Amino acid sequence: MRTPLFRHVPAMSELLEHPTLKQLVNQISQHGLVAKTRVVLDEVGAELQSAAQGAQFPSVAELADRIARRIRQDQSTRLRPVINATGALLNSAIGGLPLADSAIEAMVLVAQGGSRLDSAHGEATPRAEAAPALLCELTGAEAALVVNNQAGALLLALSALAHGREVLVARGELPEVAPNLPMAELVRASGARLREVGATNRVSIDDYRSAIGEATAMLLTAHTSAFQMIGDVGQPRLADLVALAKERRLPVVHELGAGSLMDLAPLGLAAVPVAADSVRHGAELAILGGRAWVGGPCCGILVGRQTTIETLANHPFANALRPDPVKLAALCATLAFYQRPELARREIPLLRLLDTPLDNLRLRASRLAEQIDACPDIARAYAFEGAADVGGHGLPDQQLPAWCIGVEPHHLSMEQFVNALRHGMPAVVGRLDEGRLLLNLRSVAPGQDQELVQAVIHAARPAAERGRRQ
Repeated sequence: MRTPLFRHVPAMSELLEHPTLKQLVNQISQHGLVAKTRVVLDEVGAELQSAAQGAQFPSVAELADRIARRIRQDQSTRLRPVINATGALLNSAIGGLPLADSAIEAMVLVAQGGSRLDSAHGEATPRAEAAPALLCELTGAEAALVVNNQAGALLLALSALAHGREVLVARGELPEVAPNLPMAELVRASGARLREVGATNRVSIDDYRSAIGEATAMLLTAHTSAFQMIGDVGQPRLADLVALAKERRLPVVHELGAGSLMDLAPLGLAAVPVAADSVRHGAELAILGGRAWVGGPCCGILVGRQTTIETLANHPFANALRPDPVKLAALCATLAFYQRPELARREIPLLRLLDTPLDNLRLRASRLAEQIDACPDIARAYAFEGAADVGGHGLPDQQLPAWCIGVEPHHLSMEQFVNALRHGMPAVVGRLDEGRLLLNLRSVAPGQDQELVQAVIHAARPAAERGRRQ
């Protein structure tokens, strides 16, 4: 039997018909809304039972507001789309870049079950074979192998080729191969022994020659894509390292870091290593990731000699690191574009952003700044020419010309404005500079322009007004 206090509990239908909850119909299902309402009613009941005598059951409007706040709070912890307006194309903090449309479609088909990959002759081809075949075609390698991630690729190579023996690596080439995973730790985990060669800033071919002994299993060279040394620095060319390795009958493994499958110099990124160059210079094995400048899914790519790849493929770790079919489908779809470089630049989002002409960015920035500046909640918005630190963790100190929008809110502090942008739908991430928010269009796809404008205008409103319009 209900106590007098609980006689005032409104009917579920009355709560759901309240305008505050009815406007959430596009954000949460009817079942979800009912479930949240029951949770809040149970919480209120428990609070009132332990409250002092004379406590009143909340009104319908108060309950509806509490339920709406709970729903919005729960949604704020879920995945949400993000517009990357930082200018950094490889921005791992916000999830990186989108895949090509065809790669996403391929993933969906495989995830739904019931799809196949047809060859040019109409025959079904396993994706596990299709990806290596495309990689060999693109790099000139004898064989290729795909594993789950780039760190796993290096772990597999070290375990299969150097377990119990020494790996020689230049002292200045010991980066993190993954977040919080130094290369030195990965080498130890593989069962190999790390032997550093030369000084931190300078290493010569003679340093390698004098370090080679009976316990040496390989020469490992890593592209330091995550950092840069300047000043009195020097290291041998890959071709010279390969010549020494052949003389001593040792393999050279080239870890490319954030490497690419095509020359990005025409797009302004001459410093990005290319897998085909490693193969051409004679590296036994070249390793790169599929996510960074390749623009595909997160995976580890190994290309090199047939006998070496076979050794890796037969190692127990190869099966443990095998990529799932969904990932392989996305990779195959991405690799297919590289058969025609002009198609890759047009269809792969990363390359398309790199290839965007400066005049295009200028026109977009001017148009969007005008739309944002017209909002009464914006004190000032204006377009100006700037630069984009395109590499993020993948290419330090590498900049490309860009156009930006400077935004200053009218009613909110900059901290409140930025916080509202980061918690919006979609979220927007830019950069702060001298009291203004910079939105760099080098990393914003044209299809996101109007979403960006609306997100900025919405975030600039006073908090009470934003809550009413959500």
